[in-house]
Amino acid sequence: MSFDRRTARRDRASADASASACHGTPPPAQDLVLILPDSITEPQVLQAVTQALSAFRAGLVREATAYTDAARRARDPIRRATLAGQAQATNQAVTRLDEAIIAQLNLWARYDRWQRLSGTGSRPDGLRDEQSELP
Repeated sequence: MSFDRRTARRDRASADASASACHGTPPPAQDLVLILPDSITEPQVLQAVTQALSAFRAGLVREATAYTDAARRARDPIRRATLAGQAQATNQAVTRLDEAIIAQLNLWARYDRWQRLSGTGSRPDGLRDEQSELP
């Protein structure tokens, strides 16, 4: 994601026309460019992005819960499996979003230290970040 107050540039992914027609939606842009008014401050941008990510994450959690509930109620085994797969994929999207934020902010070392002190185990992704330890 990039912020630019002067120019707008969207890099579009080249997409297979049949895939686009199949799903009925155009492919997403490879990069998000926000053209911000001069009056908006960096803390306001950070707050808006944080709120957008929180709302998006909460929506994914609601969707995953709805898929899980629907899978439990489904009588048809194919429908049950399809809904369970949707729930799993949506839960995985939440996990990837969380991990991307944690990695971007370089917070793994804090989690590693907390886990060592609390005895809760290792990082969710199974890796260790030995290079950056908290004092």
